Amino acid sequence: MEQLGSEKAPVRLAGLYALDRLAQDNAQLRQTIADVISAYLRMPYELPGSSAGLDADRDQLQEREVRLTAQRLLVRHLVPADEGDRFWAGIELDLSGAVLIDFPLNGCELHNARFAATRFAGDAWFHEVRFTGTTRFDGATFAGDAWFTRATFKGSTRFENAEFHGEARFEDTEFVGTTAFRSAQFAHNARFDKALFRGIVRFSDAIFARSANFNRAGFMVAPVFDDDVAAQSAYFDRARFGERAWFEGVSFASYTTFVDATFDGDVRFEGAQLDGMRYRPPQLQADHIEFADES
Repeated sequence: MEQLGSEKAPVRLAGLYALDRLAQDNAQLRQTIADVISAYLRMPYELPGSSAGLDADRDQLQEREVRLTAQRLLVRHLVPADEGDRFWAGIELDLSGAVLIDFPLNGCELHNARFAATRFAGDAWFHEVRFTGTTRFDGATFAGDAWFTRATFKGSTRFENAEFHGEARFEDTEFVGTTAFRSAQFAHNARFDKALFRGIVRFSDAIFARSANFNRAGFMVAPVFDDDVAAQSAYFDRARFGERAWFEGVSFASYTTFVDATFDGDVRFEGAQLDGMRYRPPQLQADHIEFADES
């Protein structure tokens, strides 16, 4: 582990590969070594070009290669579909505050994943990732596109105060449990088409600067926790929608609110089922909405 503290990038690389081999040969050390590699990625780092001087840029470029290697070593052990004994089951990740570069987690399986205040430089891929337990993206910043298509979140999921500067893609994604996007900011298009929410959903105070598509999404009446009496609700209170807000064919939960929500552009609720919806913003036309029979 001392090699990771070396001033020389090749020595740090050698240290990462040595840790990887040690964990591969000793299953009981896998979580500990995953923690060590994660701690390395949480160390302060500035991307190349952010510091003055050629020497600084050269060091940052070398460190970039070390960090990309650390990312690859972690990811390769989190894909259940991989052949052989490379998959490390039950691994928990804490990458809070880390700088991750073009981060690819496609097809991985994570339990208790923490990305609070993480900076995702470039694009971030979470296609078909299975998250269980506690998942935290609070305050995370996505500089490029964020792909969460066909991912599954089971447990407590939070994207509160997250910033999406590229496209946010959550098509066909399933959320089971409490899900919070409170005060999240979507600077580009946000797509939740055919997403399925089972439990409490909070988009309160979220900002959708451009297009927000929830076409054919489902906010299901499916309580997850026995003691959670409000497990059938969806909240969009004070959310602000920019160029387009489409909720065509959406099946809302039995308690859905849009209190003080603002719609600046095109709004569509054609074919939506809003059984039990308590508030409607004045821009919504009743003849575009089908209310389920409450009798």
